Amino acid sequence: MKRRLGYGARAWVPYLLGVAAILLVVGPGQSLLIVDIGGRELALPVSEGDVFVHTYTHSMYDVPVSEKFRIEGDYLRLVQVTSLSEAALEYLGIERRDEFNVDLRCRGFTIPAGSIGNHVFQVRDREIDLGNPENREEAIQVKLVRVRALVYFVSALWR
Repeated sequence: MKRRLGYGARAWVPYLLGVAAILLVVGPGQSLLIVDIGGRELALPVSEGDVFVHTYTHSMYDVPVSEKFRIEGDYLRLVQVTSLSEAALEYLGIERRDEFNVDLRCRGFTIPAGSIGNHVFQVRDREIDLGNPENREEAIQVKLVRVRALVYFVSALWR
C-alpha cells in the first residue's frame, strides 16, 4: 500500500529543503553569528558590518530613543543614539547629534523588566516588536553569540 504525506508533513517540506540547502552552502560545522534576543526566543543571523537599530520609549522623558549598533567581529558597537529630546540625550550623556556620537563596544545589553517600553528592533528589512518589558517578570538579554549552523537550524525548527 502506498502511503502519502499528510498535509502537516507536506507543510514542513519547503522549510526542510531550505535548511538543507543552507547547510550545504554554509556547512553544518560552520559557525553563524546571531543576535540572540531573550534567551533564544528570537535569534537572528547577522554578518560582519550589519546594522541594527533598537528603538524604545525613554522612561523619564517619555520620548522615542534610537540606538544604532554595527556588528564588528564578535562585538556589538553602539555608534549612534538619537532622540528628538535634547534632555533625553543629555540624560544619556550624549553631547553631539552627529552620525557617530557614541562609540561603545559590547557583547550584549539588558532591557530591564521595568522598562516602560515599546522596544522595537530593526534588522535588515525586518522589524521585531518586543512589546513592553514591564509586562514581563524578567529582563530581556540581547547578545551577540556564535553557534554552529546545524544547532541554529535545528533549534529554529522547535521555535
